[in-house]
Amino acid sequence: MAPMTMAEVWVVVKNGLWILGISILLAAWSYARYAAHEAGIRTRDKLGERKYALVIDAGLILFIAGMAATEQRLWARALWVLLGVSIVVQRVIQARARRPGDPDAPLPADGGQDT
Repeated sequence: MAPMTMAEVWVVVKNGLWILGISILLAAWSYARYAAHEAGIRTRDKLGERKYALVIDAGLILFIAGMAATEQRLWARALWVLLGVSIVVQRVIQARARRPGDPDAPLPADGGQDT
């Protein structure tokens, strides 16, 4: 068996990013579904908790990074990067909107903005 070239190693690494991201998303959803069932609440409510939201965002970022890395077209790569940046910006905005005393409190329906 011939050794892998450096180009082949990078293909494995780039594809490994999106595979790892999808794996994290599936694991987070699966455990949240189990925990929600045990607590007698909806899965959506459990996924809205801060610890699950951060894991989901990490999985999404890894998935998007893998998609951007494997994309050949510049415009499509730019869209993947834009999507990744928007996820990070959304997380920062949500983190600032949370009440300081309760980090696991769900966000208000209006996203924490005063009207």
